Amino acid sequence: ERSLSKLKDLEQLKKNQDWKGLAKACVELRGLQDGVLHPLNCAVIRTHEALMDTYIALCDWEKALETAIKLTDAYKCCLFRNHPTVGVHLLKVSRLCKLLDTIFHLEKAIQCDTEALDILEVSLGMDHSVFTDAKRSLWDVQQELVLRRETALKH
Repeated sequence: ERSLSKLKDLEQLKKNQDWKGLAKACVELRGLQDGVLHPLNCAVIRTHEALMDTYIALCDWEKALETAIKLTDAYKCCLFRNHPTVGVHLLKVSRLCKLLDTIFHLEKAIQCDTEALDILEVSLGMDHSVFTDAKRSLWDVQQELVLRRETALKH
């Protein structure tokens, strides 16, 4: 109950775009939730969502990715395999990986884009703009990875 009332506070901080205050409040709320609420509890998931959005707004890509990966596991457990929310979330994870811009993260982006495409093809169809954008994004990151590997071999 206390966790749910604190979630309303998070929404107000987000509405006011108080990103540093929101990050602090989310971390404090996670401290209250840890060991008390199950990781798949709705309040825990909503806290992680707010925390991920906060880290994105603060351009803290590593923390945003870490939080997004935790959310991915929760979404996969709570929603059915081909739910569009899972596919769209995987695209977010991929974008965060691309922002970190290492070979490791680009490989992870390819994995996320590929999985997202499989999901979105079933749930939205191949003609949907989200699917076509994801397909183009996958091609772009594959080309970037090839270029990086070729450059590394030359040195």
